[in-house]
Amino acid sequence: MSSGPLKFELEGRTIRFATLDDFAFSLSGRTQLAATSVTNLMQLTPNELRREATDIRDVERRFVDLLADALKTPGAVGELLGEIDADLIAEDNQWRAIMAALVDESPGFDEYKHLALVKYMQYLAARRDIVKSIYAQRFGGQEPLAAQEPAVNGGAKSTLIIEEESGPDTESSQLRFRRLPRGETVMVRTPANGELSILLSRHKFQLFAADSPRLTDDNGVNYPLKFGANVIGRHPGNDVVVGGWYRDVSRKHLMVDTTGSGSLSLTDLSTHGTFLPGGLLGNGDE
Repeated sequence: MSSGPLKFELEGRTIRFATLDDFAFSLSGRTQLAATSVTNLMQLTPNELRREATDIRDVERRFVDLLADALKTPGAVGELLGEIDADLIAEDNQWRAIMAALVDESPGFDEYKHLALVKYMQYLAARRDIVKSIYAQRFGGQEPLAAQEPAVNGGAKSTLIIEEESGPDTESSQLRFRRLPRGETVMVRTPANGELSILLSRHKFQLFAADSPRLTDDNGVNYPLKFGANVIGRHPGNDVVVGGWYRDVSRKHLMVDTTGSGSLSLTDLSTHGTFLPGGLLGNGDE
């Protein structure tokens, strides 16, 4: 629970948010790049764009780690945000000033801090996508190499399947996949059989929620899920470590919380996305 309305100084003005929804509405407009920032990026050379991609990737990793820790340790988000070097936060859209103001607030405003963290990660993703698009349009490459997730242990595996919106139309929305919003926790009611299909990037896995919760890859390899929060990805320090051959699965790709009865809480942490059958996510957009 928050301590009441949030109020702080921002560039000489007192800003007040009566509710968390008011704050979310304000931050949603800041997840996209300002026009001046896009213009500045368009002036960069190929090498400068590659450096920008590297910087974004490194900052994203730091914030993904922070969000994963905050999700696993309720009440720690304020302390974790305070450990972030202010220079890592862009001044674009007043993000640096907003984060600095939030760090000084009491633990009663942790919900606001968590929301700001999620929305800033969405801003970073938007900035990464703009850099990738500019690089492709101006220099013909798909994306700067540094913007891609590096392989762990090398190798590749041909398990890619079609994107969620590019397949043929079907009568059942259950067969169409939609992307989870990055950083936002989504509660999913599990089907009657306790099994649901999930895509980590374009790789198809199965999540089993009943009896012994587990994740199963397309080779039939089972990854047990513990009771509580599970970080899934390629990083060896995760609760669930998938094979390095899943190259576009992120270091920390997805958080799965198994504490719900008849449901799972999912939080996408990834670069290339986590996708669920559209019928499980309602009628919203990707």
